[in-house]
Amino acid sequence: ARRRAEAMADAVIRSDEAEVSRLLGEGVDPDAFIGSGGGTALFWAAHHGDVELAALLLDAGADVERGSTRGFTPLMAATLAGQVEMVRLLLEHDADPRARNPSGICALDLAGESPDIRALLER
Repeated sequence: ARRRAEAMADAVIRSDEAEVSRLLGEGVDPDAFIGSGGGTALFWAAHHGDVELAALLLDAGADVERGSTRGFTPLMAATLAGQVEMVRLLLEHDADPRARNPSGICALDLAGESPDIRALLER
């Protein structure tokens, strides 16, 4: 299982949709924490703004709220990284912009001066 999780982490980092799809087909859990950073595949796709990969993971049943071992959601990662289209995709899949991590931070707190992201999160 660990080996397949490592393969998933590698495929996500490379934005290799075909490999991610193959691994999901083999039963790799899309919500497993992968890589050394302790995030899910969706968390890392969100952070990097890989909308196509994120859509694939969401279609495979990835939990839109499960992000990192530190309590950051994929929406928080996308917001912090300034990934407007990713924020839009995650909100379309019912990501909660008011979800808070253990420190009490929500995605809106991370929006900074990005008017586009702020407008999406405030809807």
